[in-house]
Amino acid sequence: MQAAVADGTLSAARLESFRRLMRELAFEEEKAEIGLVRLEKKRWKGIGKLARDIGKMKGR
Repeated sequence: MQAAVADGTLSAARLESFRRLMRELAFEEEKAEIGLVRLEKKRWKGIGKLARDIGKMKGR
């Protein structure tokens, strides 16, 4: 890519725009991953609560 910028085939602004978009994409992917982890944690918390409630009902 540097060679393309050097010989004028690719403008420096276009290259910087591409790099900025790649950083933004990486950030969005990381943010989505965090959301998935949070959702999975919430799911397992609900499963654990249900298991405790079932255990309490059996103990009655």
